[in-house]
Amino acid sequence: MSTQKQTKIDKAKQNAPVIPPNTCPYIDHIIEVLDDIETKSSPDEHRISLIKAELEYIRSVNEKLRENGKYWYEQFKKIA
Repeated sequence: MSTQKQTKIDKAKQNAPVIPPNTCPYIDHIIEVLDDIETKSSPDEHRISLIKAELEYIRSVNEKLRENGKYWYEQFKKIA
């Protein structure tokens, strides 16, 4: 690889967005809470609000992943 391309790659890495955390544990937790709610005769409002909050967190993390992918796609087009 040319030195110029490597320099561009290094600069892209420095400006790259932070990779968001793994959301699978949050999804697993939501499933556990839903399973627990399912066994009760009436839903627990606290747990329902917890589920909504965790889903919104997952939504924001997924948005960051999309932004990250777009960033690297644009950087690749400039370098390649």
